[in-house]
Amino acid sequence: MRDLMQMSYEASQTAKTPLEQQILFTEMLFKEFAKMKSADIAPHLSCTFDVIRREYKVVLSF
Repeated sequence: MRDLMQMSYEASQTAKTPLEQQILFTEMLFKEFAKMKSADIAPHLSCTFDVIRREYKVVLSF
């Protein structure tokens, strides 16, 4: 996987607005995820359900 800080820097250099930077970074990140197998991602992924708020929380930690 590519360095996340490098991808963020590339997005900031290309984008004109913070929203555009966020969109570019997200697209780059999803492209990197598409190259990975689910077995590579699974150890870094957690999912919990908050009963009070009735919502799922998915966390990906690298």
